[in-house]
Amino acid sequence: MHIHVSVENLEDSIRFYPAMFGGAEPSVLKDDYCKWELTDPASAEGSEESKQQAIWDAAVIVKRRIELFLSLPLDKLDAVAMIKAVHDIGKQ
Repeated sequence: MHIHVSVENLEDSIRFYPAMFGGAEPSVLKDDYCKWELTDPASAEGSEESKQQAIWDAAVIVKRRIELFLSLPLDKLDAVAMIKAVHDIGKQ
């Protein structure tokens, strides 16, 4: 899965996004770019049904995290509160 996000300050964002990706650190880090790898649900093993379930589960998790993030009162959160809120989302 590929999700592209353009940010103004990469250094600040590197602290923010690991929470969105379950605590994972960037797999690629350059001066103007970083990348997080998410486990590909298509690599799931087992029956066809269990493979389809892994894809569905991943989609539900990503959708829910995006919904939670979009529901945050961004205009009312300072940087510390924002990072905590996103870490909490990443744990769900």
